[in-house]
Amino acid sequence: MKVILGSALSIGLRNAFNAASANGAFELLNASLSTFPSSESFAEIIEDSAAPNSLALQGQNITILQSMTGPIDVSAMQLIFAVKNAHDLGAKNIIAAVPFMPYNRQDRSFDGRLCSIGSKYYAEMLKNAGATHIISSEMHSKASEQFYMDAFGVNNVVLLQNAGLFAEDVKNNQTGDPVIGAPDGADKPTDAGQRRANELRRALGLSKKFKIWKTHQDGDVNATAIKKFSGDVKGQDCVIIDDLTDSGGTLVNAATTLKQKGAKSVTCYLSHGVLVGNAAERLLSLSPALNGAAAIDRLAIIDSIPSVADKRDDLIKACANDAALAAKCPDIAARFAIIDSGQHYVDAVQKLNLKL
Repeated sequence: MKVILGSALSIGLRNAFNAASANGAFELLNASLSTFPSSESFAEIIEDSAAPNSLALQGQNITILQSMTGPIDVSAMQLIFAVKNAHDLGAKNIIAAVPFMPYNRQDRSFDGRLCSIGSKYYAEMLKNAGATHIISSEMHSKASEQFYMDAFGVNNVVLLQNAGLFAEDVKNNQTGDPVIGAPDGADKPTDAGQRRANELRRALGLSKKFKIWKTHQDGDVNATAIKKFSGDVKGQDCVIIDDLTDSGGTLVNAATTLKQKGAKSVTCYLSHGVLVGNAAERLLSLSPALNGAAAIDRLAIIDSIPSVADKRDDLIKACANDAALAAKCPDIAARFAIIDSGQHYVDAVQKLNLKL
């Protein structure tokens, strides 16, 4: 069992695979997934001078672990090239383990618009490059998941659920039983957000829930507003679970609504922290709409995107050097948590390899 660690990995993921390799679980291959000064991506698998024939991949099972970080296109092409290299070197099975799979929100066409369906295209690109199996989590929609099922076959796609990781964090950080829900999608019976909320409730053995209906504002794809709410949250700790956020607007709106309905606290769990621009600051700021209280008391994000840790560190440093920002975003170190998914992926890679 051989593993290549890509360029776009969190410290937690990298450390977990290094530790598993040191314990003999699998062999790490020397490889470089990077860019030339011209900004072109490349991938190379490097012969180990201390291990003759280390590039003898003929008939071997290879796992390539690569998540995505900005610019997304760079990380995405590095993975394609690494998969193709392993294929051309004769690997029998090539597992692309991608904690944050790119382009998954490009999952459908629109009337009157000739738009790319990036999720479908990237699944096909990985397959055509030589990948045989996929491991990922929270692909945003059923449509995105189906593109990978269609390309690789249902039995060759492993979609990890993060409910267990979130449930463990809830147990460690909540004193009572929270009310759990998604920030939107209550009007869609098969909505992935509602499924995630149900999974977390089951993992915790809880039943109390809230539901939120949202609408998009005209002219801005990231601008949303709450149009309907149901659930008894007065005096309750509440948990919002979502797959990802860009600007943070939907989460802030949902958390604000919960507080206005009387919620005692709001914790937000995310599988993927894209966090464009000042999104982290926006999510953790005190709110004038709540008389200076925080809409989100705690934000916990899985480390599927390595830059989320940098954004946390940057916000902590900025608050340390700017009293006004610190007053606007108090106690960032305590309120902004990163959830380590390294062992989650080590276990998944080992389990899949045992089946090959």
